[in-house]
Amino acid sequence: MVGLAIASSGCAKRPGMDHVGPLDPCTSLAGYEQDAPWPTECRCPSRACYTPAVGPTAPVLAWRLEGPDWERTYGGDTTGQILISAAGALYVIRNHDELVAVSRNGDELWSYAPLPGEFSGFSGPTAIGRDGTLYVHTFANILAITPQGQLKWEVEPAVGQFGMISLGEDDTLYTIDGVGTVVALSADGDPLWTLPCPNIIDCWTPARGPGGGVVQIGFTGWDEGYAQQVLWRLDPAGGRSEITTIEAQTAGIGGFDARDTLYIIGRIVVTGGDIDRVYALGADGTELWRRDYDSRVVRGPSIDTDGRLYFTRTVEGVSGVETAHLEALNADGTVRWDKPIAEGLSGRPIIDADGNLYLGATLDGQCAVLSLNRDGTERWRFGCSGDRAPILGSMDIDGTLYAVDESGLFAVSHETP
Repeated sequence: MVGLAIASSGCAKRPGMDHVGPLDPCTSLAGYEQDAPWPTECRCPSRACYTPAVGPTAPVLAWRLEGPDWERTYGGDTTGQILISAAGALYVIRNHDELVAVSRNGDELWSYAPLPGEFSGFSGPTAIGRDGTLYVHTFANILAITPQGQLKWEVEPAVGQFGMISLGEDDTLYTIDGVGTVVALSADGDPLWTLPCPNIIDCWTPARGPGGGVVQIGFTGWDEGYAQQVLWRLDPAGGRSEITTIEAQTAGIGGFDARDTLYIIGRIVVTGGDIDRVYALGADGTELWRRDYDSRVVRGPSIDTDGRLYFTRTVEGVSGVETAHLEALNADGTVRWDKPIAEGLSGRPIIDADGNLYLGATLDGQCAVLSLNRDGTERWRFGCSGDRAPILGSMDIDGTLYAVDESGLFAVSHETP
């Protein structure tokens, strides 16, 4: 498959589209630790990957942790998550089976490794709660760890394994078990309620928008030959109400912008190849626009203060060679630019307060941290270890970037005069 196929519909004018000027997509952090520079994946529950910090202009290596203990840290987007607490502790999973706290200077503060056989390994630090408690998602359970590295509580699922965790504004933990049942827990680990997946096929981890509402998407079957995904709004007391349905065999919640517009990435199987579709839905479920791609949408969107959306995707050329593209869309779904960036990209771009973009990339066969201007032109590239794209985990309040490559954990900061 080559290039981009577009099918826009609606382009309906949404509430707030007359707004001019900055609109922070990460203002809703209630339930998470206040003043933490990066308390959850993509910094905020809306998954915008925006930060009010400003990243490096002339990047230098601040420090690196490597060696046998760190070599297996690289291994996927969840194991590459790097959360940052209000006290400045970095939380990262080392070798898939050890939670490590590291200072901003690169000193190891503590590590936590449960007894052998207790579970099959960590899948990533998920969130820092209001009181600084770290909630860790493993392949079998959920752990609550104090800022000092002590186990606070542990919860095992009734079926299968837990999914990722979202925190509600009232400190409720939302996750799913192995058959898609929504599980709500208190901040103390007490079960509040469960909500089975209606079809017991595919129900995905709930997500929270800037308005505080928690939504979930799941596969509900076939309608006149079309696969349907339904979007629900979850009631804090354990109820579920349908918002809308969309066409897709599989689908996931990409994130929310500051106006509570929800972006969903779905895949549709058609004769001759699959189509990836991005839906933009209003808070009431109204379809604002959609875009179809004959290439794989890898991650997105990251969202800036002007409502611009950034998606990474893989495009297969005529010769079969894949290229990683970064595409910028306006808030109404029209293309601002679309550029081949690298042989490979990992995760979503981080966006700083000046609109600069930061990505983990494979460039000319080498690991690199890449920074782009908001028009997609290159600002700088910083080499790292190996030939695969590093996992860019987070940005600190002073603009320092933390990432994981094939050798370990490292920090990229500003060049000092």
